[in-house]
Amino acid sequence: MLIRRHFVPSAGVPGNYPPVLTSLTPDLTSPQPAGATITFTAIGSDPEGDALQYQFYVDGVAQTGFGSNSWAWETDAGVKDFTIQGSNSATAFANLTYADNTDWTDITANISAMTQHTEGYDGAIWRTIELTNDVAYKYYAIKCANNHGDGNNIGLRRVVFKKLV
Repeated sequence: MLIRRHFVPSAGVPGNYPPVLTSLTPDLTSPQPAGATITFTAIGSDPEGDALQYQFYVDGVAQTGFGSNSWAWETDAGVKDFTIQGSNSATAFANLTYADNTDWTDITANISAMTQHTEGYDGAIWRTIELTNDVAYKYYAIKCANNHGDGNNIGLRRVVFKKLV
């Protein structure tokens, strides 16, 4: 989040200081289901009482122009399509880049897409992914191809591996 006010600092000239952010508060607590709207409110102050403008960022990308001190964010992020790969190479694991499949083997899974969860979705909030490989790997990668909506956020909440007998 960025607060902007025009100021020109001058050496030895008092009275023109930058603004200070005093709070950034969401109206809902974490976690929230996909589809929820969270409004963030920023409060800042300026030593000289000048008017402030606010701009909100996520991962370095501006989400708003300069203006109001609040921003509504819809939590529509979540994994959509993905691939699962295995490797026994520490070098491959250290270079875990989406587009680089060197020393990675695709593993067939019973699903390759996740359902978008919203407040209106009445299904399970978890999915079991069964892998059909017969090879044990030291390293596994879940490479997320895209998500449901928000291009800035993607992720999995919990991953558990277990051997099916």
